[in-house]
Amino acid sequence: MAQVLIKSGRYRQQLVMNTTFTLVKGLTVGGRSGDKFITVDAEAFGIDGVARIKVDKNSDFVILEDSNKSVVSTEDENEETDADVLETDEEIIIRMNRKFDTLDKFTGGSAQGYIKSLVVTGAPGVGKTYGVERVLNEEIDLDAPLGVDEAPAFELVTGTMSAIGLYMKMYTHRQEGHVLVLDDCDSIFEDSVALNLLKAALDTKESRRIYWGKLSNALMNEGIPDHFDFKGSIIFISNLDFRRIRSAQRKAHFAALMSRSHFLDLTVHTARECVLRINYVLDNSPMLEKFHLKRSTVESIKRFITDNSDQFNELSLRLVVKLAGLAKAVDEDEHEWKSMARESLMGNALGF
Repeated sequence: MAQVLIKSGRYRQQLVMNTTFTLVKGLTVGGRSGDKFITVDAEAFGIDGVARIKVDKNSDFVILEDSNKSVVSTEDENEETDADVLETDEEIIIRMNRKFDTLDKFTGGSAQGYIKSLVVTGAPGVGKTYGVERVLNEEIDLDAPLGVDEAPAFELVTGTMSAIGLYMKMYTHRQEGHVLVLDDCDSIFEDSVALNLLKAALDTKESRRIYWGKLSNALMNEGIPDHFDFKGSIIFISNLDFRRIRSAQRKAHFAALMSRSHFLDLTVHTARECVLRINYVLDNSPMLEKFHLKRSTVESIKRFITDNSDQFNELSLRLVVKLAGLAKAVDEDEHEWKSMARESLMGNALGF
């Protein structure tokens, strides 16, 4: 049965990269939206039936017949609509660098209290969180003495976040000059109570008073009142593409949230963009210094990622660190660390 390699696509709000599926139906175009879809067996997502994965262009997928590399396309492959043809590597790097420079400025503005809400999106593992933390560490004096009940001026929270948990964290960072960073806490975007709290906290009014209208033992135990004025800033870091939300109710919530926020898409989504970002960071940052690798090994890692970009489970800076660890573990024996990488970092059907 034919297989399809999705190099870059989306299933609902989930990013799908370099993942092979059983093909059910080739490229189709939505009659109303004009969106392009590949239909696959949904078993890889842990559900029965089929799944429609959205792609942007022909180069985002490769259809394989009987595990061979013959490509089947339902559109003219010479069609001049492919974004990859319209932008050179140098132009992509310049664009991405401009975006990351902008992220630094937005984060600095949050630390200074001028920017109250920022939403940052982009592919996983391209340096969103690292960039935000770096600037906050530079802007905020973490060595300044704190009062008995005073919290550090910024905190990064990762993972599941309930509405009551969000209320408590916002209370902790309610003071002007405080920054609460919510990294991959996407559960709050599914919770209407949490979204209403955010809408109140991030309003542009002079007074941003937040209320918790339910009896809560958690609040009483922590001595947190049922209302307070929020004067801090919040930065959201997410892999979600907020522009592709389909639910009408959720769209209304997001529209209200976005009207109160700055939105920055780092435009690192496709496999090509991820590889270029990885190579740029390796050439211009000390991220692998702690491994004390030979320069030839670092260059080999770069080539290995570039040559196998369509086979890795994930294209990210985390992948670079994993490969560096493998190289160090076998005394930089290139044959050995590449063999180990093929066994552990390629071929996962779910792509993570």
